[in-house]
Amino acid sequence: MLPYAEATNIIKRTTWRDKQKGELCLLDESCGRILASEILCPEDNPAFDNSAMDGFALQSELTTAASAKNPVEVPIFQTLGAGETSSTKLPHQVALEIMTGAEIPANYFNTVVRLEDVRVTEIKSERKLIITEPILPNKNIRTRGSDLKSGEVLLSSGTLIQPFQMMALATFGISSVPVLRQPSVVLISTGKELVDYRSSPPSQGHIRNSSAPFLERYLKELGCRVNYLGIVDDDVQSIKKVFQKALSMAPDLIISTGGVSVGCYDWVEPVLRELDAKIHFHKCAIRPGKPILFASLGPTNIFGVPGNPISSAVAARFFINPYLRSFFGLPEEKYQQAVLTNDVKKPEGLRTFLRAKSFYDKNCLHVEVLPGQESYRLRSSLVANSWVVIYEPEEFVKKGTCVDVCSLYGHMLEVNNEEIYG
Repeated sequence: MLPYAEATNIIKRTTWRDKQKGELCLLDESCGRILASEILCPEDNPAFDNSAMDGFALQSELTTAASAKNPVEVPIFQTLGAGETSSTKLPHQVALEIMTGAEIPANYFNTVVRLEDVRVTEIKSERKLIITEPILPNKNIRTRGSDLKSGEVLLSSGTLIQPFQMMALATFGISSVPVLRQPSVVLISTGKELVDYRSSPPSQGHIRNSSAPFLERYLKELGCRVNYLGIVDDDVQSIKKVFQKALSMAPDLIISTGGVSVGCYDWVEPVLRELDAKIHFHKCAIRPGKPILFASLGPTNIFGVPGNPISSAVAARFFINPYLRSFFGLPEEKYQQAVLTNDVKKPEGLRTFLRAKSFYDKNCLHVEVLPGQESYRLRSSLVANSWVVIYEPEEFVKKGTCVDVCSLYGHMLEVNNEEIYG
């Protein structure tokens, strides 16, 4: 049976990419997309010197001799709020009451003293600043370009756009961004036992389809455009017809659930061969999800994954996820190491993926493999935050052993799986 490492190498080699095909995307629609090229800062940030505090702008030289016994008095000439500019010529040796974010007039003031650090007097409508100690220059001023300078790289090619990236782009007035196109995915469910998950209650012998909503949401979270073609019966003609329909849509990827084992109603592989698809592998030495299939027909890649919900989740996390990373040209995911808190048994020769709970204790990452690992059981998935990966040679792993762990979903922004566990 094909080892997991060899299977993922085949997937990466076979993934069809067109890295040069970017597209412009409006900023407010860009969250979750991946940048196709780097973006440079079009201007400085801050764009002008401005106050970091509510206070008073003045020339620090005026305060050199200030003390409690000999305070310095400086007339307050004007009040300036954020978004306002001084409309008159400023005399020398005055202070300017200034609010946070307000522009500091160039060539006049070189420091800002906080409102709470000085005293203000008012005699006959003339306000004065009373200063009892020297004020150092360049205090409480955000200088132009102190954060980012014009021409500097703002975001690199391959960056996943998240809310903070959107904030930065909006700061510079960038309203559209070049992004990699989203892979198009067609999703198919097979199995005469399946009914829509909204059915209540299903008739005897039927089960609600839980794999489809999981996969559809998961794929969208990873940046895919998904077209779900619904549930088809376990017969050759129905399966052939739905694959022909899917292929006519020229997607990057087709994912079918069910029909890939060795039973009398498992028709996915025969149908794909009849359609002249190239079967790269069928069955992989893993648990759960061993019957997984990977094929291609022209530029379209095809995953046939087991219909069992947890097997579908394993296929998504450990096969489809690496496929999408390769599609986007992203780095290969790296697992973290954690100390195992309980003994684990597994079949020899199979790479095994176990739902787990990872946590930090005394700055060390620990992981508990949860009970109820059978592929039909959902309970452990509801409390898991990670997967433990146990490699092929092991059959029994003792408590206290360091094992590989990775996050539950493996979003595209996660590369090293660092600091992702509560």
